[in-house]
Amino acid sequence: CELTHTAMSWPSGPKNEHNYRRNTRDILETTARIAYARGADGISLFNFFYYRYYTDGVRKSGPFNEPPFDYLTKLADPKALEDDPSFFYLWTFSMKIPQARRSEQFSMDISPARGNGPAALRLLVLSEKEHRFYEGQAAEKIDRGQWDVQLNGVTLEKSVAPQPDYPFDKGPIKAGFNQPQQYVAFRVPAGLLKDGENDVTVVNEALGQPMRLRWIEISQQPTKTQDE
Repeated sequence: CELTHTAMSWPSGPKNEHNYRRNTRDILETTARIAYARGADGISLFNFFYYRYYTDGVRKSGPFNEPPFDYLTKLADPKALEDDPSFFYLWTFSMKIPQARRSEQFSMDISPARGNGPAALRLLVLSEKEHRFYEGQAAEKIDRGQWDVQLNGVTLEKSVAPQPDYPFDKGPIKAGFNQPQQYVAFRVPAGLLKDGENDVTVVNEALGQPMRLRWIEISQQPTKTQDE
């Protein structure tokens, strides 16, 4: 399995002016854990140095930081990953969603966290203007619209609590999370996630303008099992 410095990128200007959703500890460890569960023998790294400064477009591509080398030892140890929080994601390449009602289907390969407890699913929903915003640029004050999500055939309950820009400790990573108000959140009941392919259906029920669905994420903390 090959891991890199980013899970997603988007253009914010000409040439190399891109923003990157840099891989956090939770993304790297969850991806490694799934890879081992699917039969991988180990983890390789590609472009890991791009956590560092590499472009003149600092305002749009930064801030930068040293690569998190302290994460690497654990990635080589499947046993050490078993009790970690899980962060599953799907980059949709900023799929354009029209105002007219439409259903989109996705598949996510998931290996639930220990205990398969409750989780949170979030959609990153952007306006056409925000689609090319750089990191730190303030989100538009707009209605994100009405969305429904079905996970493995079960309609999820919407979450109205204020959303963080990232559910876990970011560590040294300071860029790529977008703004909290750009997310639409849902509650995932305990036991609903499956080991393997999970079906996610996203329906835009009412949009005031065409939007971009850039990213789907599911975060889950490990829980105790009945035997513990």
